[in-house]
Amino acid sequence: MDREQEKGEELESAVLTVDLVLLARNQIGQVTQILLIDSKFGWSLPGGKVRRDEEITDALQREVEEEIGVASFRAHPLFVRHQVGRDPRGRYVSFVCRTVLPSVDQVDIQAGSDAKEARWFSLSALPALAFDHLDMVKRATLDLPNGLVAVEIKEKQG
Repeated sequence: MDREQEKGEELESAVLTVDLVLLARNQIGQVTQILLIDSKFGWSLPGGKVRRDEEITDALQREVEEEIGVASFRAHPLFVRHQVGRDPRGRYVSFVCRTVLPSVDQVDIQAGSDAKEARWFSLSALPALAFDHLDMVKRATLDLPNGLVAVEIKEKQG
């Protein structure tokens, strides 16, 4: 019996998830667009749960293909979101990845299984985002590769 069980405490397993911050540049090279899905939780980043027998990168590929129809892309792991209370459904730990496309025309987006809609939004006019996804987007645009600069991130008012 481990120490937590001796004290009568119950351990809750965390659910592992992956999220993709999929960004695109404009004609002058600024990062201005982000792809979001309209899920049952509202507008959010594409992603989902990691299966028990799955690598993180495989889960990301599967979820992105299921939700937005993109089968082949390269994403770079950025950080892990693990804060207690970040998701009202329970204890979720998310591996956040990012990819930056030269333009929105580089991929053919189609809403899939968990998405009512998938579309590009301006980073300067985001809809309200589910969970802590706005914080994820802000952090993912702080340290862009190759000197890229993102426009200021703002949620639409009203």
